[in-house]
Amino acid sequence: MKILFPLFLVLGFGLQISGQTPYLNKRYERNTILDIASLAMDSKSYYIGSNLNTNVKHYHYTKIDFLGNVTDTLDIIFNDTITRISNCKECLQVHKGRLYNMYTNFPKRTSNDSTTIVLSKIQLNLKDTAETKVFTLSGYQGVTVEASRIDSDSTFLISGFAGRFVGANLQFKYDLLLAKFDTSFNLIWVTTLPDNTPNNVPFGPIGGNIILDNYGGVLVSGSPFVEPSPKMGFAARFNAKTGAPYWYKEFKGDHGLGGMYCANRDDGTYQFVQNWYTDSISSFIRFNIGVMDTLGNILSQKLIGENNRYQFCLGLIATLDGGYYAAGTGINGDRYGFGFKFSSQQDSLWQGYYWHDDPWEFSWIATFQQKPDSNFIHFGSHFDYRNVPNGPKFYSWLLETDNHGCDTSGCNLSREDLQEIKRLEFSIYPNPSHGTFQIKFQDQQSQGYYQLEILDMLGRKVSEEAYWLEDMRLELNTDLPLGVYNVILSKDGNLLGSKKLVLE
Repeated sequence: MKILFPLFLVLGFGLQISGQTPYLNKRYERNTILDIASLAMDSKSYYIGSNLNTNVKHYHYTKIDFLGNVTDTLDIIFNDTITRISNCKECLQVHKGRLYNMYTNFPKRTSNDSTTIVLSKIQLNLKDTAETKVFTLSGYQGVTVEASRIDSDSTFLISGFAGRFVGANLQFKYDLLLAKFDTSFNLIWVTTLPDNTPNNVPFGPIGGNIILDNYGGVLVSGSPFVEPSPKMGFAARFNAKTGAPYWYKEFKGDHGLGGMYCANRDDGTYQFVQNWYTDSISSFIRFNIGVMDTLGNILSQKLIGENNRYQFCLGLIATLDGGYYAAGTGINGDRYGFGFKFSSQQDSLWQGYYWHDDPWEFSWIATFQQKPDSNFIHFGSHFDYRNVPNGPKFYSWLLETDNHGCDTSGCNLSREDLQEIKRLEFSIYPNPSHGTFQIKFQDQQSQGYYQLEILDMLGRKVSEEAYWLEDMRLELNTDLPLGVYNVILSKDGNLLGSKKLVLE
């Protein structure tokens, strides 16, 4: 289920009423919330790697066909250790008929001071592991993986951090980790960049995103610190053949950054997105998008996204049409999924909000990719706790949307030649309603006719009227059946805003 909140002026908005079919929006019952997972795909199936629960520690693989049906599963059970995906959304890869996975293991069932990295090769039918190897690094108490990338037909890269104790108080520090292996898990080279903060400052850089550029370089980006403020993002570039570091740079923003992700622009530059705090107490985030050269110099940047929202994008991908897409999770009382797309010229195209069923009920997007047909597939969690007869339940959640952010085929939102405008703020009262309600505007609006459309949850238009606005509210009545609807407001053909309406 999705609601699209337009952030920008939309020219030529149209909605096809006939022939609409919902894309995949399916959940799978599990017994714990899933906030981090890895996602891979081939031409027929999705592959999910995740922790299964919080008591007996399993690593759970799921194979799902493009219709959303689970076709195979595999559980790796660790009786005396703890496995953790950590934040490794990019750690699952399909390569040459095998599923490659990298995850962090805690042999002592304790904290980061004993972690190892497990490199595993799985058969695509998920019948068994084909090969497994544990990676540790001399001189470090623990190593953790946060990202991976297939480098060639016979090699791949991983990034994360290596932990060490420093100082008289044995402060635990993170050094940026980048390592290259062949597909038999033999180490080719490994590089660490020591954290350069004082010994009494904990943590350090965490590599969460790997980009292979066109000039023999590897770009790693992520978040340098877990807790201390101000939070920052970073990028570092390495020689792809030897692992030798070229440079490391941190980016702070006005009030700190909640991480940084990059994509290759294929022209000697990188596209980036940063979670940009807009206030000093880190309660709201917009998205800073921009272009960076291979020396780490920012060539252009721009803030996009709605004000007064607390939301994190969790990655960035270059889309098949030459644009860029980021998705993640926000908090509005409960968690919700969202995605936004922008062009290579930094023009903001659209932002959509997503959930499984009830509006704003816990729906968390953990990872995402673009399919060969240009649609986007997202994987995460859903926590169903509203009006559940047998009590709340946890689910994993698979959501497909198209290249326009629609979760229904035939939606046909035209988004061309866009210009950024302020979204129209309004509320619906009472909501839920028995059929009589008001639309109240936050600010005085210009007089004129406003078009109001009501769509059901399958995207079908069930009502369309024009209303003359005199002041800051509209009085409305409807005899639609009980249920949940989208109320869409427009003026002179321009889409202005959208709200959820519950009739009971």
